[in-house]
Amino acid sequence: MKRVVIFLVLISGFTSYSLDLLTVYDASYFWSQSRSNSIAGISINPSFGGLGERDLNLRFNHFNGIADGMSISSGIFSAKINDDLSVHAGLESYSKPSFDVYDETGEFIQNLDVSANIKGDIGLAYKLRPGLLIGFQYNHFINNVVGDAGVIDKEILSLVSFGFNLSFREFLIGFTLRDFKLFESLKYEGEYPELSSLDFSVSRSFFKNNLNTSLIFSNANGRTSGYKAALALEYRLRYFYLRTAYLYTSQYLSMPFKFGFGIKFRDIDLDYTFSPGEFQGSHYISLGYGYDLPEKRQRRKRPVNDADRILVAVLDFEKRDVGEAEAIVITDYLRSEMINSGYFKVLERSAIDSILQELNFQQSGCTDASCAVEVGKILAVRKMIVGRLSKVNGKYYITARVVDVETSEIESSESIEAAETLDGLKKNLGALVDRIVDNLR
Repeated sequence: MKRVVIFLVLISGFTSYSLDLLTVYDASYFWSQSRSNSIAGISINPSFGGLGERDLNLRFNHFNGIADGMSISSGIFSAKINDDLSVHAGLESYSKPSFDVYDETGEFIQNLDVSANIKGDIGLAYKLRPGLLIGFQYNHFINNVVGDAGVIDKEILSLVSFGFNLSFREFLIGFTLRDFKLFESLKYEGEYPELSSLDFSVSRSFFKNNLNTSLIFSNANGRTSGYKAALALEYRLRYFYLRTAYLYTSQYLSMPFKFGFGIKFRDIDLDYTFSPGEFQGSHYISLGYGYDLPEKRQRRKRPVNDADRILVAVLDFEKRDVGEAEAIVITDYLRSEMINSGYFKVLERSAIDSILQELNFQQSGCTDASCAVEVGKILAVRKMIVGRLSKVNGKYYITARVVDVETSEIESSESIEAAETLDGLKKNLGALVDRIVDNLR
């Protein structure tokens, strides 16, 4: 009888509950905070689409469990339009089993068949500034419940969600206003809420970014009102990820523990999660593929002769959560990209250190414009490059400023973010130098 009552509750508000299933049971709710599965988290927070490492990302997710025949399948595609804007689209199919419905006395009423339910969504993510992404998503949901006499419940919902994520020092903070109701075709008791839920998440990495921790809180409204709080842990062993999570929910169905793993190698990654349940366990599997487009470097006209190239010096960047060895490699990459642009002559690091040591001048700590001008006069260069290098949640963030030695003015300031690999960062440094050249031209 308990099973029948729960099924009746699910059917009475199946549209809202189907939408909420993704956030209660889909492992993307937990693992979207990690470096390996941010695209799957678009259903939770549309701004996560901007966290995708690749130019093109394709992901397939499948969840089944709770009851026989209940499953959710979804496909997500995202693409970067440029360094600041990405778009995404998704299609989800929800299905539930057919079952008999009884009244309170136990007398048979009818058989209900919850046929496949479809939700399509489109959205975008935009970078307002380095470390701050905002997102928007439009959802369209169609639901049918078929009884002995035909379709007894049909609903079309149009919904929108808004979200942002902020990289602040070592933390990644996310917030979502999920599923504002725009249109509802059928009015019934309880109605779909005007706002489905408020979701908040914060994550941070430890132990050289190998351990990722996330705290998640969601406050739902309407027929599935209540709240959820979760703690998720993910530990990386090179290409392999071990994961566990605990969920506390005030709702009537709960599947608190989750255990999973992920494998990520080059362009492909695979996630699997299992959770025990009240009726049966649930399984979540997600397969992703990422592709980087060939570099779209603009062909630049090189100066007519070597004398037209600008002599610059690149000082050590201010470091935040980045090791000394990493910082040296990255600044060397930047010097190489500036030389390859054909627009600059770049003073070698060893030459800078040698000149400054002779004058007992310490390069470390010289990160502002006034100090850069002073060093620039000593080195007899026209421009100085200073900036900041940080690493948050497995991603690099670089801000580079060009200071004119003669006028003491900051002529250009550009920022980029890149994936966790140094190879990915090297590609993005080329785009950074291109933008600097554009500004100076």
